[in-house]
Amino acid sequence: MVTLYRSKTAAEKFIYYFDFTNSLPSGITVASGTATATKASDGTTDDTILVSTTMTAATPLASIQVTGGTSGETYRIKCTVVGSTAASWTKVVYLVLRVQDPFTA
Repeated sequence: MVTLYRSKTAAEKFIYYFDFTNSLPSGITVASGTATATKASDGTTDDTILVSTTMTAATPLASIQVTGGTSGETYRIKCTVVGSTAASWTKVVYLVLRVQDPFTA
C-alpha cells in the first residue's frame, strides 16, 4: 500500500498521477481504476472532491482529478487500479488530501 500526502486550496483543480513503472509485472498494462473519497472528520463518503470516480489509465500511469473541497477538511482518497489481467494485478494507493485556504484555520 502506498500513501501520498498533499494539500490544496478549495479553488484549485489538480490531476494526480500514480506511476506503476516499478510494480507492473511484465506483460500487464494498467487497464482501469476507480477512486472514492472519505472525509477524515466523520468518515463519510464525499466524492464531490473528485471530478470523476473513474481514473484515467495510460500505462504505466493512472490519474485522478480533484477539485473543490471544504477548507479545513482532510480527504482520504482510495484509488484501486486494475491491470489488463485483473486476476494477476490489482494495486491500491491512497491520496490523503488536506484542503486549506490561505488565512483560514
